[in-house]
Amino acid sequence: MRPRMPTWINPHLTMATANYDPTMCSNYSSSVSQSLSLVSFNMHGFYQGLPVLQDLMENSNNFSMRNCPDVILLQEHWLTPANLYNFDKYFVDYFSFGCSAMSKCLESGMLRGRPFGGVITLVNNKWRKVTETVKCDDRFVIIKIGDLLIVNVYFPCQGTADRIAICEDMICEIGGWCECFSRCHHVIAGDFNCKLDSNDVVAKRITSFIDEWSLIRCDELFPKPIPFTYVNSALNQHSYIDYVAVSSDKIVNKFSILDPDINFSDHLPLYVSLEFGVKDKVKTNVPATPKALTRVTSFNVIRAGIRLIGRLTMSLHVAIWRRFWPR
Repeated sequence: MRPRMPTWINPHLTMATANYDPTMCSNYSSSVSQSLSLVSFNMHGFYQGLPVLQDLMENSNNFSMRNCPDVILLQEHWLTPANLYNFDKYFVDYFSFGCSAMSKCLESGMLRGRPFGGVITLVNNKWRKVTETVKCDDRFVIIKIGDLLIVNVYFPCQGTADRIAICEDMICEIGGWCECFSRCHHVIAGDFNCKLDSNDVVAKRITSFIDEWSLIRCDELFPKPIPFTYVNSALNQHSYIDYVAVSSDKIVNKFSILDPDINFSDHLPLYVSLEFGVKDKVKTNVPATPKALTRVTSFNVIRAGIRLIGRLTMSLHVAIWRRFWPR
């Protein structure tokens, strides 16, 4: 399936990050190991979740993080396409890749009811050169950093129209991209909107996908000091519906559920520390091309182009002559 053009691509992305080649994901035999910190968080609205993210940036040590998160996976930002610039405004050290879930709704007329949905991924600028944007959809965003394929997901909740069909489409398309980047380590994180250990139809389908790709849930690798990721004190409800799944336990250094002091969202952020490989681009024994040779080569290319244009023009003239003045 040919990927659709995403609704929003950060205008500051370079050409290197706007294009991708699945065959180049490979073989990181000559690579440098790096550490990457990742946070997944359902904001429940941009301004409800903003204080949590600002707290993470300013007081990362309080959350047992050495530095600010390298990658932030956000769900339910509730922003319209015209307001996505807020991510550039408030997160100047990051570049973003995502879209608004309300694009189609706004195209058909005025927005009625409360805002909804929206998935976006923020990547620290220091990883710009090794980051590739892969796919953007209303409910998931895929990027590649080094040998990590990172999928930010927001599955539909119970009561959503065509919920099972939407989940099937998401799983099929995500699986297709995982197949394209089969040599990468896969990281799938976000709001699954179901308890994976339950008998829910969608939970069973997602669990089947996890088993099919031999993914490992981080909440099973590390003990859970907090037994829930969603909490609604007003309704006295809580459940574990946010997850991080990885293709190898060897790349996971740490996993935890964060509990910020100020949080207006009904979700808790997840934190995971990962190891990944970056291709070693150091060139060895590559002779420099003399400037004189470069100039000569350029001149030869231009001269060859002029000759080709001359031949095409002559052929065109001959064809016209034979067409209108036959013998």
